[in-house]
Amino acid sequence: MARRALSGVLTAHVQAGTLQLVSFADAAPTKTREAVVLLGAHGGLLLILADDKKGFMRVVRNVPKVTALTASRVSVRDVADARAVWVDVAALPQLEKRCS
Repeated sequence: MARRALSGVLTAHVQAGTLQLVSFADAAPTKTREAVVLLGAHGGLLLILADDKKGFMRVVRNVPKVTALTASRVSVRDVADARAVWVDVAALPQLEKRCS
């Protein structure tokens, strides 16, 4: 049931045009100031990252109105409450596994 719910809220973001695939492989900021510039003024942004991006999560945690979670920890409520969702390409396999 939870798998279908997660899939459903992600589908709703796709249909609304508020879900984007991004790649933080090469350009992951190392400072919060750099993350603010990269993420812009997106209030209510949810970043879904791969498990190995813990350093990037640490940088982003101080950016206002941005939530960063790994694909293994993101919940239906997190996705439903977000205004926009950015999914790291590296997190797709794990997120697909959770939705199927």
